[in-house]
Amino acid sequence: MKFTACFCALVVAAGGFIAPARAQFERGESIGKITVYAIDSLKIPQELEVIKAKIGIGWGGTWTARKGELTAMAQDVVVAESIVFEPNSRVQIAPKAPSDRNEVYFIANKIEVQGTTSITWDRSLLAVREPIRMGKAPPGAPSDREGVPGRPGANGAPGNRGSIGRDGPAVIFVANQFVAKPILFDLRGQDGAAGGLGQDGGDGGRGAPGRAEQTALSPDTTFRGQRPDATLCNSPVDGSDGGQGGDGGPGGEGGKGGAGGFIVLVGPNVDIGVTGNFVDGNAQLEGGRGGPRGAQGLGGTGGPKGAGAPAVPNCRPAAPGRDGVSGKGRDPRHPPNPDASDRAEAGASGSIGFSKLTSSQAKAIGLP
Repeated sequence: MKFTACFCALVVAAGGFIAPARAQFERGESIGKITVYAIDSLKIPQELEVIKAKIGIGWGGTWTARKGELTAMAQDVVVAESIVFEPNSRVQIAPKAPSDRNEVYFIANKIEVQGTTSITWDRSLLAVREPIRMGKAPPGAPSDREGVPGRPGANGAPGNRGSIGRDGPAVIFVANQFVAKPILFDLRGQDGAAGGLGQDGGDGGRGAPGRAEQTALSPDTTFRGQRPDATLCNSPVDGSDGGQGGDGGPGGEGGKGGAGGFIVLVGPNVDIGVTGNFVDGNAQLEGGRGGPRGAQGLGGTGGPKGAGAPAVPNCRPAAPGRDGVSGKGRDPRHPPNPDASDRAEAGASGSIGFSKLTSSQAKAIGLP
């Protein structure tokens, strides 16, 4: 198997292994398609202090992932004289709360992988919630004057952004001796959540009612209540149109995908060869997919037309207006599915690293 190594300082945040800086080393090898980083142990004093504190918990006897069984690992550290992964064992790491360090440690004098083993983390327990949906946009005001259409409804606001996917954990192995067959890791980042539905557009306002022609006396009308020689009708005012419905708001952006996890080996005898024997080249450390954009909101209904008015004798009636046009939006006959063709940014890929300790460093942190 060909390896690619970088010699680079590991970026340390809150004492944790995060992302290696890509300072290129002279060697050019890889595990599968994944770059392996050689981490200078002199540049990670904070992380070594974290390991020392965990070793200070005290050594156990032997910790074993049993053959053919799933070991659900809720704790964030195992400190034992010997750690054994039996053939066909599976270890599933529980997700951490957002406020916790997203790291899991396996610390032992000897770590032994006896056969096919997989290590994953449970992405489903952190299922992201659907964004809160907004209510309907405000309606348009009804017409307050003859011949004037109702006011248009307000356009819907964009939907809320989807939740960001959680990052895959960093899994850190510390040992004097690694006796290993490759472990298949799946530490992919969690997918981002879909964006929220766009706000529905507001309904259009009602049109004003019409006014029919009204009779009036002719200029020949005499006093003393005599009937006019002719009847005059003033012009009618037809009912006005309803206001246009507001457009449905665009769907919210999806959440960014979580970053892929990290695998780090630490000890006095680790090198790129040991790392290559320990990590299967098909390790899945990709970032999670970005969430899809949410569906557009419904268009608002056009406002009702203003009513017409019946005629009086010898005069014309007022015609009714027209109902307002509905706003643009998604088809209400179909479910509000997110737009899978418009996704947010995917999470960054994780990586693999190893850090070779000096004998004095191994002694200082408490390795036997």
